[in-house]
Amino acid sequence: YLVKEWGFNEAFIRKGMAFAESELPEFSIEDLAQSLAEYKKHNKDCNYKQMTRDFVTFLREVIEADGRVDEREEMEIKKVQMVFDDVARSKFERIVNKLVRQ
Repeated sequence: YLVKEWGFNEAFIRKGMAFAESELPEFSIEDLAQSLAEYKKHNKDCNYKQMTRDFVTFLREVIEADGRVDEREEMEIKKVQMVFDDVARSKFERIVNKLVRQ
């Protein structure tokens, strides 16, 4: 996808993928989404809602690139969307939602 659609160098992507795979045991999609969400929310140059839509659309394009969508991939996108939605809410709303989930 990144080579065909975005024009990245294939060798660069292969090395990046090998590195990413080596880091998978410590990887957390929620932590990554939280970091990105906080960055978007506190950076006045970012349009939070638009960047959220664009990022989720990008994730969908990536998971659909092989012609099939796995249920686990869908679940991961939902996790990312939930983190983005949670960060978009006010601090008070987040506390209430966290209490309700417990």
